[in-house]
Amino acid sequence: MTGQIRLLLKLALCNAGGLNTFRHTRDRAVRRRWLLLAAARVLVGAMVAGYAAALAAGLAALGMAGLIPEYLFLVSALVVLFVDLFKAGPVLFDAAGYEQLACLPVRRGAIAASRFLVLYLEGLGTSLLVLVSGLAVACAATRPTAANVLAMTVGVLLLPGLPLTLAVLLGAAVTAISARTRRSSLAAAALTILLVLALLAGSAVLGWQSEQMDLSGPEFWRNLAAMVDRQIGRLYPPARWFGRAAGGDRAALALLAGVSVLPAALVTGIAGRHLGSLCTALNSGAGRGRFVLREQKAASPLRALMIREARRYAACSSYMTNTLIGYLLMAGCGAALVGIGSSRLEQMLGIPGALPRWLPLILGLMAVITPTTACSVSLEGKHWWLMQSLPVAPRQLWSAKLLFNLAIAAPCWLIAVGCSALALHPDPAGLACLAAVPALYIVFSALAGLRINLALPSFDWTAEVQAVKQSAATLVTMVAGFGAAGAGAALVALLPGAAYPLLCALLAGASLALWRSICRQPIR
Repeated sequence: MTGQIRLLLKLALCNAGGLNTFRHTRDRAVRRRWLLLAAARVLVGAMVAGYAAALAAGLAALGMAGLIPEYLFLVSALVVLFVDLFKAGPVLFDAAGYEQLACLPVRRGAIAASRFLVLYLEGLGTSLLVLVSGLAVACAATRPTAANVLAMTVGVLLLPGLPLTLAVLLGAAVTAISARTRRSSLAAAALTILLVLALLAGSAVLGWQSEQMDLSGPEFWRNLAAMVDRQIGRLYPPARWFGRAAGGDRAALALLAGVSVLPAALVTGIAGRHLGSLCTALNSGAGRGRFVLREQKAASPLRALMIREARRYAACSSYMTNTLIGYLLMAGCGAALVGIGSSRLEQMLGIPGALPRWLPLILGLMAVITPTTACSVSLEGKHWWLMQSLPVAPRQLWSAKLLFNLAIAAPCWLIAVGCSALALHPDPAGLACLAAVPALYIVFSALAGLRINLALPSFDWTAEVQAVKQSAATLVTMVAGFGAAGAGAALVALLPGAAYPLLCALLAGASLALWRSICRQPIR
């Protein structure tokens, strides 16, 4: 079975990221697009590694170099959990892919193991971006022995095991529950979003509890280090075990290995033995009842296209989950201002006294995480020819996709701005900035996502999650949005008096230029 696992894993890795297309295509435009995407991924990886190194350097400067391994381990585990939570279950229990392989002389255990290894390698790559640079800083500060470096290496290789196993179980549970409801996609999206928000709320509660400690006096930094270590142990004990293993505790390394390997092996073994029945059970639901033809209603082309966008949105849980989370965080930030007060939120964010100055930008950052337009064209898939054959102008189709994005974001924007205004009581100029900056970021990100998706469409996906989470358009849109937020932060830091009027002018100009470029695009 090892040979089968190796062959299936090789095929999956060859197809990852469009590598086979790049290797065998003769289309120069496709090859150039792949190279640009690879460069964007390298840039994002370098940014993440640089941020991790800067974070580790800051902890070392504060005299907490011993906490760097477990802190970065915790961050990496949470990232792997959140990333795989949306796709681990659907990938491991993909019924369509299993049906294609079931007729081949391949064992079910090999199929399950190869799928789990693909997810493991993706999680390992993500965690290495955070850990390698940060652990290098920690090693420079603490001078560990060769045995301790080897223990850290083993711990890094073990890291994705437990969060990936949890993501598989939670994803499968969400799929199983939602498949038996009338609106399965809506139920799956709601359950996933509630789960993510619950995890974020739990982290916030632990952080709030840690603020109740007395960290004043001459033992400030020692108390702070002890508090951080205790909170990491409460939130994710394997991170503390990794820190102990990095310090030479072999029992902690053995415990980490057991917790990481045994649950993953157990889940993979059970999935391999019952893969066919699990795929059928998790992807099937009760009958929806008889179809009744009702009265058909006429509508304008723009309204009909928007209704079509809404139905497509409601039919894909991964589409809803990935594009709603940013807007919900924006609304939740405003609600948190009213619920816990601005001073407490400033302490949690680490910006005491600066929240009124930075809040418009914080809301704007949440608004650009993932707009619906970044993958709305790609999700047309093999049905794109229907759009090409409709008697509608290209501008109407682009307007429908853009307006649907704005319709989703508008309620969250209203909640965020309204709650923030109630909590902070800004003056008229501050209220104008508080409302205009997030709104312009919403419009800019929606226009940028649509223009990028038109330039980098992906219609050859086999699962919707590939178009939503793994496409070039989604990655480039996120980079563009975060770049725009970073530019805004630089303006606020360098030009505090004129930053927001200048930022609004730049966002409005960029949005207008993007809209003019979109209007010139044909449906092709």
